[in-house]
Amino acid sequence: MSSQNFSGIILQPHNTPLSQLLREHRDILKNLAPWLDGGKLYPVYPCHCLVKTELSAKELKKQITVCRILPPQLQDGFLFRPVEVAGVPLQALPPQLLHQILPFLSEQELENKSIPAGFIFGYVSLQQTESLIRQGLESLSARIESLNLRVFRLQHIEYHYRGSPCQGNGTSEPLPSSLDWTMELPHWVKINPPRKDGFRRKL
Repeated sequence: MSSQNFSGIILQPHNTPLSQLLREHRDILKNLAPWLDGGKLYPVYPCHCLVKTELSAKELKKQITVCRILPPQLQDGFLFRPVEVAGVPLQALPPQLLHQILPFLSEQELENKSIPAGFIFGYVSLQQTESLIRQGLESLSARIESLNLRVFRLQHIEYHYRGSPCQGNGTSEPLPSSLDWTMELPHWVKINPPRKDGFRRKL
Protein backbone atom coordinates (compact mmCIF):
# COMPACT_ATOMS: atom_id res chain seq x y z
CA MET A 1 0.00 0.00 0.00
CA SER A 2 1.54 3.31 -1.06
CA SER A 3 2.63 5.94 1.44
CA GLN A 4 1.65 9.55 0.76
CA ASN A 5 2.54 12.95 2.20
CA PHE A 6 0.88 16.33 2.58
CA SER A 7 2.60 19.41 3.97
CA GLY A 8 1.29 22.75 5.19
CA ILE A 9 1.33 25.25 8.04
CA ILE A 10 -0.91 24.91 11.07
CA LEU A 11 -2.01 27.49 13.60
CA GLN A 12 -2.17 26.43 17.24
CA PRO A 13 -3.19 28.52 20.26
CA HIS A 14 -0.89 28.97 23.24
CA ASN A 15 -1.29 26.32 25.96
CA THR A 16 -3.84 28.16 28.14
CA PRO A 17 -6.40 28.99 25.39
CA LEU A 18 -5.75 25.58 23.80
CA SER A 19 -6.68 23.87 27.08
CA GLN A 20 -9.85 25.98 27.27
CA LEU A 21 -10.69 25.13 23.66
CA LEU A 22 -10.29 21.39 24.21
CA ARG A 23 -12.31 21.51 27.44
CA GLU A 24 -15.19 23.23 25.68
CA HIS A 25 -15.07 20.66 22.89
CA ARG A 26 -15.16 17.75 25.36
CA ASP A 27 -18.15 19.25 27.15
CA ILE A 28 -20.08 19.67 23.91
CA LEU A 29 -19.31 16.16 22.67
CA LYS A 30 -20.26 14.70 26.06
CA ASN A 31 -23.58 16.52 26.33
CA LEU A 32 -24.82 16.52 22.73
CA ALA A 33 -26.24 12.96 22.93
CA PRO A 34 -29.87 13.97 23.77
CA TRP A 35 -30.13 15.81 20.44
CA LEU A 36 -28.69 13.06 18.23
CA ASP A 37 -32.01 11.18 17.80
CA GLY A 38 -30.35 7.94 16.72
CA GLY A 39 -27.38 9.51 14.96
CA LYS A 40 -23.77 8.79 15.83
CA LEU A 41 -21.19 11.25 17.10
CA TYR A 42 -17.50 10.81 16.28
CA PRO A 43 -14.88 12.93 18.08
CA VAL A 44 -12.08 14.29 15.93
CA TYR A 45 -8.69 14.52 17.64
CA PRO A 46 -6.46 16.40 17.53
CA CYS A 47 -7.83 19.71 16.30
CA HIS A 48 -6.07 20.88 13.17
CA CYS A 49 -6.24 24.38 11.72
CA LEU A 50 -4.44 24.77 8.40
CA VAL A 51 -3.60 28.14 6.88
CA LYS A 52 -3.39 28.63 3.13
CA THR A 53 -0.09 30.19 2.12
CA GLU A 54 3.03 29.65 0.08
CA LEU A 55 5.11 31.62 2.59
CA SER A 56 7.21 30.07 5.31
CA ALA A 57 5.92 30.28 8.89
CA LYS A 58 8.69 32.78 9.68
CA GLU A 59 7.52 35.11 6.88
CA LEU A 60 3.83 34.53 7.52
CA LYS A 61 3.94 35.60 11.18
CA LYS A 62 4.72 39.17 10.14
CA GLN A 63 1.43 39.51 8.23
CA ILE A 64 -1.07 38.41 10.90
CA THR A 65 -2.66 41.23 12.90
CA VAL A 66 -5.79 39.54 14.33
CA CYS A 67 -6.60 35.95 15.30
CA ARG A 68 -9.96 35.01 16.80
CA ILE A 69 -11.59 31.61 17.42
CA LEU A 70 -15.39 31.83 17.18
CA PRO A 71 -18.04 29.76 19.03
CA PRO A 72 -18.83 26.24 17.72
CA GLN A 73 -20.88 25.73 14.57
CA LEU A 74 -22.25 22.82 12.54
CA GLN A 75 -21.65 22.44 8.80
CA ASP A 76 -22.55 19.37 6.76
CA GLY A 77 -22.18 17.14 9.83
CA PHE A 78 -18.90 18.68 11.02
CA LEU A 79 -18.68 20.29 14.45
CA PHE A 80 -16.04 22.99 14.21
CA ARG A 81 -14.72 26.29 15.48
CA PRO A 82 -14.40 28.96 12.77
CA VAL A 83 -11.25 31.05 12.95
CA GLU A 84 -10.87 34.66 11.86
CA VAL A 85 -7.31 35.50 10.86
CA ALA A 86 -6.42 38.89 9.41
CA GLY A 87 -3.55 38.57 6.97
CA VAL A 88 -3.94 34.98 5.75
CA PRO A 89 -6.81 32.73 4.58
CA LEU A 90 -7.50 29.35 6.15
CA GLN A 91 -7.45 26.01 4.35
CA ALA A 92 -9.82 23.13 5.00
CA LEU A 93 -8.34 19.72 5.70
CA PRO A 94 -8.08 17.91 2.33
CA PRO A 95 -10.36 14.88 1.89
CA GLN A 96 -7.46 12.41 1.86
CA LEU A 97 -6.36 13.50 5.34
CA LEU A 98 -9.84 13.71 6.82
CA HIS A 99 -10.50 10.23 5.42
CA GLN A 100 -7.66 8.95 7.61
CA ILE A 101 -9.27 10.52 10.71
CA LEU A 102 -12.81 9.40 9.79
CA PRO A 103 -12.13 6.26 7.70
CA PHE A 104 -15.83 5.34 7.38
CA LEU A 105 -16.20 8.39 5.11
CA SER A 106 -14.63 7.73 1.72
CA GLU A 107 -12.57 10.34 -0.07
CA GLN A 108 -15.33 10.59 -2.69
CA GLU A 109 -17.94 11.28 0.02
CA LEU A 110 -15.71 13.92 1.57
CA GLU A 111 -15.09 15.58 -1.78
CA ASN A 112 -18.87 16.05 -2.06
CA LYS A 113 -19.12 17.54 1.42
CA SER A 114 -18.56 21.13 2.46
CA ILE A 115 -15.55 20.62 4.74
CA PRO A 116 -15.19 23.67 6.98
CA ALA A 117 -11.91 25.44 7.63
CA GLY A 118 -10.95 25.93 11.27
CA PHE A 119 -10.78 23.53 14.22
CA ILE A 120 -12.88 20.43 13.47
CA PHE A 121 -13.58 18.58 16.72
CA GLY A 122 -16.43 16.21 15.83
CA TYR A 123 -18.58 14.66 13.13
CA VAL A 124 -22.26 13.74 13.39
CA SER A 125 -23.89 11.18 11.10
CA LEU A 126 -27.07 12.99 10.09
CA GLN A 127 -29.78 10.37 10.49
CA GLN A 128 -32.10 13.12 11.67
CA THR A 129 -32.76 16.75 10.87
CA GLU A 130 -29.70 18.95 11.07
CA SER A 131 -31.81 21.65 12.70
CA LEU A 132 -32.28 19.46 15.80
CA ILE A 133 -28.53 19.00 16.24
CA ARG A 134 -27.98 22.68 15.56
CA GLN A 135 -30.49 23.51 18.29
CA GLY A 136 -28.61 21.32 20.75
CA LEU A 137 -25.28 22.81 19.75
CA GLU A 138 -26.57 26.33 20.19
CA SER A 139 -27.93 25.45 23.61
CA LEU A 140 -24.65 23.89 24.75
CA SER A 141 -22.41 26.61 23.36
CA ALA A 142 -24.57 29.58 24.42
CA ARG A 143 -22.02 30.60 27.04
CA ILE A 144 -18.96 29.96 24.89
CA GLU A 145 -17.39 33.23 23.83
CA SER A 146 -14.93 33.98 21.08
CA LEU A 147 -11.27 33.55 21.97
CA ASN A 148 -9.04 36.43 20.96
CA LEU A 149 -5.55 35.02 20.62
CA ARG A 150 -2.69 37.35 21.40
CA VAL A 151 -0.07 34.59 21.45
CA PHE A 152 -0.10 31.53 19.21
CA ARG A 153 2.25 29.46 17.12
CA LEU A 154 2.68 28.65 13.47
CA GLN A 155 4.32 25.35 12.58
CA HIS A 156 5.24 23.69 9.34
CA ILE A 157 3.75 20.20 9.39
CA GLU A 158 4.11 17.18 7.16
CA TYR A 159 1.44 14.49 7.33
CA HIS A 160 2.26 10.89 6.42
CA TYR A 161 -0.47 8.39 5.55
CA ARG A 162 -1.06 5.34 3.45
CA GLY A 163 -3.17 5.51 0.33
CA SER A 164 -6.73 4.15 0.25
CA PRO A 165 -7.06 2.79 3.84
CA CYS A 166 -10.47 1.25 3.02
CA GLN A 167 -8.98 -1.01 0.39
CA GLY A 168 -6.53 -3.85 0.34
CA ASN A 169 -8.18 -6.36 2.70
CA GLY A 170 -10.93 -7.52 0.34
CA THR A 171 -13.74 -6.14 2.51
CA SER A 172 -15.60 -2.87 2.90
CA GLU A 173 -14.44 -2.51 6.52
CA PRO A 174 -12.09 0.45 6.99
CA LEU A 175 -8.59 -0.28 8.18
CA PRO A 176 -7.23 1.60 11.22
CA SER A 177 -5.95 5.08 10.44
CA SER A 178 -2.27 5.34 9.60
CA LEU A 179 -2.10 9.13 9.82
CA ASP A 180 0.92 10.59 11.59
CA TRP A 181 2.92 13.76 11.20
CA THR A 182 6.15 15.56 11.92
CA MET A 183 6.44 19.26 12.79
CA GLU A 184 9.23 21.77 12.71
CA LEU A 185 9.96 24.02 15.68
CA PRO A 186 7.18 26.59 16.28
CA HIS A 187 7.29 30.22 15.22
CA TRP A 188 5.59 32.19 17.98
CA VAL A 189 3.32 35.07 17.03
CA LYS A 190 2.48 37.83 19.49
CA ILE A 191 -0.19 40.34 18.52
CA ASN A 192 0.11 43.64 20.34
CA PRO A 193 -3.13 45.53 21.04
CA PRO A 194 -3.61 48.81 19.13
CA ARG A 195 -2.49 52.03 20.78
CA LYS A 196 -4.95 54.78 21.55
CA ASP A 197 -4.01 56.49 18.27
CA GLY A 198 -5.15 53.37 16.40
CA PHE A 199 -1.72 52.11 15.40
CA ARG A 200 -0.21 48.87 16.59
CA ARG A 201 3.09 48.71 18.39
CA LYS A 202 5.83 46.98 16.47
CA LEU A 203 7.55 44.00 17.98
